[in-house]
Amino acid sequence: MLERIQKITSIGLFADTKPSAFPFRKLSLIYADNGRGKSTLAALLKSCGDNQPQLLLNRRTIGSTTPQYAELLFSQGNRSAFTAGQWSAQYHGTHVYDLNFVESSVYSGGEINATHRKRLLSFALGEKAVSAMKAFSDATDAAAEKTRSRKAAEDKLTPHRGKATPAAYMRMKKIAGAAEEIATTEQQLRQADNLASIRTRKGYDSFARFRPDLAGLLAILNTTHQELSSQAEDAVRAHVDHIESADFKSWAHNGLNFIKNETCPFCTQSLNGIALIDYYRECFDEAFSRLTGQVATLDDLKGRVMGTLNLPLLQSRIEQAEAITDLWAGELDLKVELPNLEQIKARYEELDALLTQLVVQKKISPLTALDKMLADRCTALLDAINDPLDGFNVSVTIANARIAEFREQLGQLPVAQLRARLNELNERQKRFSTEVIALIESCEQAKAAEKLALDEKEARREALSAIMRNTLGQYEQTINKLLINFGARFSIREISYNYSGGGEPKSEYAIELRGEKLALSGEASSFRTSLSEGDKRTLAFAFFIAVVVSDPGLQNKIVVIDDPMCSLDKHRRTQTLSVLKKVYDGSRQLIVMAHDMYFLKSLLDEFEKKKESQNVACMRIVHAQGDHSHFATLDVDRECESAYYSNHRLVSGYLAGENYVAREVATAIRPLLEGYLHRRYPGHVAPGLLFGEIVRKIAGAGSDSPLCHAATLVDELNEINSYAGKFHHDTNAAAGAENVEPGELLAYSRRALSVIYGGRVA
Repeated sequence: MLERIQKITSIGLFADTKPSAFPFRKLSLIYADNGRGKSTLAALLKSCGDNQPQLLLNRRTIGSTTPQYAELLFSQGNRSAFTAGQWSAQYHGTHVYDLNFVESSVYSGGEINATHRKRLLSFALGEKAVSAMKAFSDATDAAAEKTRSRKAAEDKLTPHRGKATPAAYMRMKKIAGAAEEIATTEQQLRQADNLASIRTRKGYDSFARFRPDLAGLLAILNTTHQELSSQAEDAVRAHVDHIESADFKSWAHNGLNFIKNETCPFCTQSLNGIALIDYYRECFDEAFSRLTGQVATLDDLKGRVMGTLNLPLLQSRIEQAEAITDLWAGELDLKVELPNLEQIKARYEELDALLTQLVVQKKISPLTALDKMLADRCTALLDAINDPLDGFNVSVTIANARIAEFREQLGQLPVAQLRARLNELNERQKRFSTEVIALIESCEQAKAAEKLALDEKEARREALSAIMRNTLGQYEQTINKLLINFGARFSIREISYNYSGGGEPKSEYAIELRGEKLALSGEASSFRTSLSEGDKRTLAFAFFIAVVVSDPGLQNKIVVIDDPMCSLDKHRRTQTLSVLKKVYDGSRQLIVMAHDMYFLKSLLDEFEKKKESQNVACMRIVHAQGDHSHFATLDVDRECESAYYSNHRLVSGYLAGENYVAREVATAIRPLLEGYLHRRYPGHVAPGLLFGEIVRKIAGAGSDSPLCHAATLVDELNEINSYAGKFHHDTNAAAGAENVEPGELLAYSRRALSVIYGGRVA
């Protein structure tokens, strides 16, 4: 049992508190406003009970640099301290119901998911299945490790096994005489490779003939003046026949710049009025201009003509032909007429020189026609270059035909089959090498170890399943009984477990509402919309209580409940009290934390009826400097008493010698009498009437009013009011400065109680 919390440092709002002066009892009630530290205290006890340091590490006091520390004192002097992020000792056996339990083990965000189911199952199984769950988890981890080892061993085979699966590779049989067959197959492949080389061996390439535009060049060289004059005369006649227009005359005169003084440059005859001569002269000048333009392009045209023969490429083709002839020499006697490159070069150079000469002459004398003998010589030189090329191309065509015929006559070998067989033989030889045999032995050992680990995992799984079947079966009835008692409209069905998704098992159950099963998760979750928040918390509380009350070791357990939300309405409040009494009876200790003082009052009243007040401790968590928290005493009765009883306690206690503040007692006299009169004459003294108004109403009451029975008290009440009114601001603006004389206060306190107890003047 937890007896004291000695100290808490840097955990949540408990920056530095020492609550050792507040002992815990078998029933310990702790009151705190929301956000004051209840959940932190629940986490502290769960962290120690389950040895989960992270629950506290996540709650370091904001802004604190002091190391976290907590010290708990349990029965028989057992002590556990949280320091350096670890507990010095674990207190086994703590059940904690708080918001964390609800959101981690039952539902969150309006749905119940796989994580909730796993955690709820772990909680529901209790200590009885802890070792079985751990054994299964350990066996699962061990099997996973063996599987990783087996895969790692198989991965080492990957470079050796090719496309074969590991299992097929390890089953391979050794081939007898593999070495001899490998040698034979390699020899066959060499022969096949020779044939393949012949089939792909290159033939001859022909060479294009020398086809320059020699005719076009010679045509320009052969163009004369007379021809141009004749063309011009034809043009003049055509113009005269078809164009009879004064406008054409102005166009024709553009060429008159060559005529001086209107006199013919040749015969000095006057040219006035002779239009035909003007047209003729214009046309003649244009033709001559064209001729000179063509002559100007002869150098470029001659270069293009001679550039069509690529002598370096021809030399390369001749060399290639010689090499191909040598390459085929072992199989074929090929005759190829190789051109005489030197003779071709000589004819080419002669043609180039002759054309250069002719171009120069034409540029000197554009109107002189080409000598026919020279033109014929150019043509002869071109033929002298092309003739050996034609002979070469003809012989190449014949040789290539012989090569094609020879290839067709070659025999066929199954090269693909030979290579496949050679690969198979080599792979099989490698399979039985010393290195690979060692790797396969390692694989087989890893596979055997994996099988043993998987068998062990399955055995542990079955042992855990047996415990779960026996344990979970008892919960459905208990939970549904609790839900009925809490007035829930739904019930639990089909509580079981499954291993879906692999790894740890998770709980499986259905929630039924009006005969329909609710969808527990997903966007279409009817659990989200069909149950109120109170119903959902009732479900969580029912799960928790069902496990707790079914725990065979409950008599040694501490049960911590932070805000049992089942107390939202009167019926569930009553049932929650009943459940907590049952938990108290069966457990070693019950710690209840709440922000509802009246709920704690109801629980305390139940234990006063049981005459076990000596086993109850009450304390509260209050605000401390720096917006932190610490512990303080709690008087539940006083916190829950009405204003009337509070005033009565002050006045009667003062008379009895209690050490109350005199001014507070003096202030309490008037509202005490008001409360008395309200209770003595219910329905006849309206709420909100001031004391003086009440007295005047009594004084004016007729005999038909019950108030007439207090008529004898009017003078006494007025006198007491005259005294007590001095201490209220509504009747005395200086009430705060009014002196309180103890003897006078005692007298008026006695007179007020005499009115209350005796209904008369003392």
